Amino acid sequence: MIKLALALGAIFAGSAAFGQALALPPPSAPAAAPMAATKTAPRRDDAGWLGGRWYGTAEVRHHLNTYYDDKGTYQRQEPSLHVRLQAGSQFYDGVVDAYATLGVYKMANTQQILQRRPEIGLDFHIVKNEWFDVIQYNLIQLPYRDTAVDPETLEGGESGTVALLGFSPAAKLPFSGLGARWEVKGAEDGWTKVFSKRQYTGSYRETDRDYDEDDHGVLALTDGTPQTPIEDTAMHYRLVSSAGVTAAANALPSLVTEVSANHYTKFDPRYTREGENGAVDYTYGTDRISYYRWRLQYQASDRWSLTNDFYQFFDGFFAAKRVGIDDRRFRNVMRVSCKL
Repeated sequence: MIKLALALGAIFAGSAAFGQALALPPPSAPAAAPMAATKTAPRRDDAGWLGGRWYGTAEVRHHLNTYYDDKGTYQRQEPSLHVRLQAGSQFYDGVVDAYATLGVYKMANTQQILQRRPEIGLDFHIVKNEWFDVIQYNLIQLPYRDTAVDPETLEGGESGTVALLGFSPAAKLPFSGLGARWEVKGAEDGWTKVFSKRQYTGSYRETDRDYDEDDHGVLALTDGTPQTPIEDTAMHYRLVSSAGVTAAANALPSLVTEVSANHYTKFDPRYTREGENGAVDYTYGTDRISYYRWRLQYQASDRWSLTNDFYQFFDGFFAAKRVGIDDRRFRNVMRVSCKL
């Protein structure tokens, strides 16, 4: 573990200048916001653990989140630099994929380097061919000390070991024409989480108080005192629906571009507690956002690639541009990847 930490530190130090060079100036007009780690196929046919085909990837990423206030005026940008190492092995011709991911990141205006939550993953490709890819995936997120909100997922406060269980079917239609190779794709990705420790929430309603059903769980206190947390016992669910097209010109096959539209829905419990006896109940509510993603990827060689993902986020189903101090409108992620 010490050797790994030193290796991560060396990569990070060598990439600091690169991260600074990627920092973008504040946009002059309203403009810009995957969520999951990208894995690469084995680079060669060496036998790995228990006869699988091993692979490894090192990545340096520059993230830039852009925020606007409630009036739609540019407010701030939050850049961060990430270093990530991933190693794994594939079995049964890629049907089973086992991997581990370690990483660190650094926010702007600080010398502190924070640990990314370590992950161990196991994917099962139930169907895998030219037209369909159906994956059941399992991700174990190990405990770590950092309590700051991860700038990649914007999630925090999850204590202990976290197990993420997901299912993702995708349909693809590859074809050629107009001097390029194309692929039209539609996909669904749904997941939930379970925890090794009890989870608590302070976001709930007292049933003897009036509130707006569309207020999404914002606390409405009358006496100014914090509410006593209650145990979060219900499952939380996430669903991403996406459709997109990928293109690579025959004259420059190493340069690939992809445009997709995505709709992200959060199904979260909304708790209520009776004022007199303290009984807790819940119903499910939904929060929905949508976003465009434009990807540009250049495969410089068999080992090296450069990828840029640009996101623009909206409330609802592309209903309105996102505003607010905690809701990013734009996101840009540039990464350099090397197959080990």
